[in-house]
Amino acid sequence: MRPFLAAYLSAAAADRGDVLRLFREFTRDCITSRAWATNTPLECLGELHRHSPPRLDRATQPGIQLHMDDQYQPVAMAQTGRTEAFSDGVLAIAVTLLVLDLHVPPLNALHEPLAVALVHEWPAYAGYVTSFLIIGIIWVNHHAVFELVGLVDRNVLFLNLLLLMCVVTIPFATALLSEYLLAGNGNARSAALVYSTVMLAMSFGFAALYTYIALHPALLADGVDPGAVRGSIVRFSAVGIGLYVLTLGIALVSAPACLVAHFVIAIYYCFQQIRPRSPAS
Repeated sequence: MRPFLAAYLSAAAADRGDVLRLFREFTRDCITSRAWATNTPLECLGELHRHSPPRLDRATQPGIQLHMDDQYQPVAMAQTGRTEAFSDGVLAIAVTLLVLDLHVPPLNALHEPLAVALVHEWPAYAGYVTSFLIIGIIWVNHHAVFELVGLVDRNVLFLNLLLLMCVVTIPFATALLSEYLLAGNGNARSAALVYSTVMLAMSFGFAALYTYIALHPALLADGVDPGAVRGSIVRFSAVGIGLYVLTLGIALVSAPACLVAHFVIAIYYCFQQIRPRSPAS
């Protein structure tokens, strides 16, 4: 009987972490049960095989780990390197696209001093500075969030894509608001509403990503306090959503004031809003 069990345990020893731990607990329960005493060794071995957690295939890519959720279902997790690299690239492209909205006054069509013509372009400069600061702060906080993360699962990847999808629309919203910032007939309000809506969507995306990570301690890196991370959800996510909702109302009143409000919100997020460790530690 024991040779069968030893052979099966040696075959499962290639797996690590939760898979091996759960399998050992199951075999211990089987050994101490009456079913082991009444069944033949081959029958017991078949029962173990049917109930043992799935193993990683040898063809699994390096860096992929298999964890168990609360229902003992296999959950594939990977390191954060590729996710961070992809995110950095998307954010870099988005922030670079902002400069395309800054135009040089054409020499042939210049009917006033160049200094005056440049001053008339102040809405484009204001939009550029505000949106550059916003995307820059997104990058800084994205880096801060992933410093807390040791592993990412499929849900984290999709939530991260949702955030990036919103970020890459910021250059469009910036160009729209810069062009219609001083326009009349309600066009300025419409442009400001689009800008605020894009920022609100971005805020929801970032809040969903951070909240999911905070509520799944298995994703956190070693030394990170799960309670402290959960405690930062309101300060990091809920406050931002509330502020961006407020900008929708400001957009209906004044488009320039709406742009100033977004600049102030960016300043708020310049300060550390995430507490990876409890105050006691």
